[in-house]
Amino acid sequence: MFASDEEALAAAEDAYRAYLEVANAVAQDGGLNPERYKAVTTHEWLQQEVESAEALQASGDRQVGELSLTSMTLQQVDYVGADASVSAYLCLDISGTTFIDAAGNDVTPPNREPIAGLEVVFRAEKTGLMDRPAASRSVRLLVEGSDLWTGQSFC
Repeated sequence: MFASDEEALAAAEDAYRAYLEVANAVAQDGGLNPERYKAVTTHEWLQQEVESAEALQASGDRQVGELSLTSMTLQQVDYVGADASVSAYLCLDISGTTFIDAAGNDVTPPNREPIAGLEVVFRAEKTGLMDRPAASRSVRLLVEGSDLWTGQSFC
């Protein structure tokens, strides 16, 4: 599926940048239209994202600015039959974002760290026509889970 760890890491970086585009757009829209996550998450993780977006909608808050990926390190690639998952540690820059309420007041937590360490898991999905040779098919990664790193920061 991946010729090397470097190829898996590059695919994970591309997948996370695509995920961030959606995450930023949904949060900037106050949680509206969370179905946009379908293109970048697994069905299981989509449910988590929809719940988070609904909570944001209910609060009346919205994000200003954008989250950005500062670095990513491959943790592991697991192959199970024809399937694969990729785990990575990443550093997410949240310093360029604030949250404002419906009245325009800044409601950003005052003591938040500017960089968040995350452990993110991706699931590989094969794309292309399955009746074509394997070499002509491609693989894309979808976000399957994300946990805030609570140990010593690696960022």
